[in-house]
Amino acid sequence: KVGVGERKGRRVVRTHLAAILKDPEHRYLGLAAKRFPSPFSEFMPGANLFPALKRLAPNMTPVRAGPQEPLKIPGGIRLGTFVCYDAIRASSPRRLARLGSDMLVFVTSDQWSGDPLESEQHLAASVVRAIENRQFLLRAGASGISAVIDPAGRVARRLPLDRPGVIVEEVTRMDVRTFYAATGGLLYPLAALLML
Repeated sequence: KVGVGERKGRRVVRTHLAAILKDPEHRYLGLAAKRFPSPFSEFMPGANLFPALKRLAPNMTPVRAGPQEPLKIPGGIRLGTFVCYDAIRASSPRRLARLGSDMLVFVTSDQWSGDPLESEQHLAASVVRAIENRQFLLRAGASGISAVIDPAGRVARRLPLDRPGVIVEEVTRMDVRTFYAATGGLLYPLAALLML
């Protein structure tokens, strides 16, 4: 996960948090940016209407949503790659699945929390995203929990919090599109009406 600046001349006009994909020879293959910056740490809600709110977080570097399409690796496998807070929002991985990803890749750093329980909750959100989209989810946590989650939501392998290491696990591409990936929360209002 890196910060990427869009420039106009020498001036940076936008900053994105992104995952950059490179091949084994370090050649650039693509970039997937965060679609949903974290409120209060990467953007200040309401600051467009009330600029004085920016003074509440003077050291914050505003992060903008950026491009996020499945990244292709050699062999034609499409990685639906999303960053950090995007795992909390189901729409980002769902969109990547709709766009044809074969597996999901989630890049994060849980250093913001300082609480191991919050890292576990962030991992639990990853489990839900794997189930919703019926795809393997590869979770790379720079300071959080790294894991391989299968399409049924089982954590096949994991590294503990704040432990460097490598996970080796066989995964398969899933060329399946779930009803949820196609429709999202469309049925929630219907389900609520049925409960009345």
